[in-house]
Amino acid sequence: MVFLFGGGLVGTATAFVTIKYTKKRAEADAMKAMQDVYQEMITDQRSYINSLKQDKEDSEARWENKVETLSKRIETMDLKINENNRLITELKTMKCTDLICQNRKQ
Repeated sequence: MVFLFGGGLVGTATAFVTIKYTKKRAEADAMKAMQDVYQEMITDQRSYINSLKQDKEDSEARWENKVETLSKRIETMDLKINENNRLITELKTMKCTDLICQNRKQ
């Protein structure tokens, strides 16, 4: 094109070299932009994974606390149930109002 407009052979050769360089530079810039996007995606994924791990640890800690609290409550209730069963067994012998009844303990 340069040759047609009177640029001569040197101008044409320079134009081809410049076009080739410009094309390579554009390809390199495009690849760098793609690499930047991929690096940003990788960084985002890593931060997302770290936040998921933190959420999991927090959730496990909350569940452990709940389980521990419930275990203590169950233990307390078991003690109360055993005490109530002992009292029921003791009071069963006194349910008869007749003082000479065989089921009544003196």
